[in-house]
Amino acid sequence: MGDVSMSLSAQIQWVNSPFMAECKVLSKALELCKDLGFYNAWFEGDAKGVVDGVNKEEEDDSWVGQVVGDLQKELRSCKGWKLSFVHRECNEVAHSLAKLGLTIDTERVWMECVPPDSAQKVIFDKHCNHTNS
Repeated sequence: MGDVSMSLSAQIQWVNSPFMAECKVLSKALELCKDLGFYNAWFEGDAKGVVDGVNKEEEDDSWVGQVVGDLQKELRSCKGWKLSFVHRECNEVAHSLAKLGLTIDTERVWMECVPPDSAQKVIFDKHCNHTNS
C-alpha cells in the first residue's frame, strides 16, 4: 500500500563493498521486523544484485554465497514477507535514511513514520511506485 510501518537509520560498519552493506541493511530490516512481530511486510531495495540473489531459488556459490544464503533463509522464514527491486528514483526515502545513517552515531527507529526531512519523500515514492506498477 506504500504506507510506512517503520523506518530505521544507522551507521553500517565493517563492510568491504556496497553489496555487503546492502546485505547488512536488509538483514537488519528483517531482524527488526521479526522482533516487532511484522509478519506481513514488503521489503524494497534498489540494489538489484542483492534482491535478485536473495530471491533466487538455488544456492549461491559466489564469494558472498553464505551471506546471501542466510538472507534467503531469513526472508523465507516468514511466509508474509516479500522482497522486490525498486529503482533508486522511486526509493528516495531509503536513500534519505541511508544518508542520515552517515551522520548519526546511534541506531534510530521511527514507528509508523519517517524523520521529518523524509516525510515529503514518502508521498513521492508512493506515487512513483504506484505509477510504475
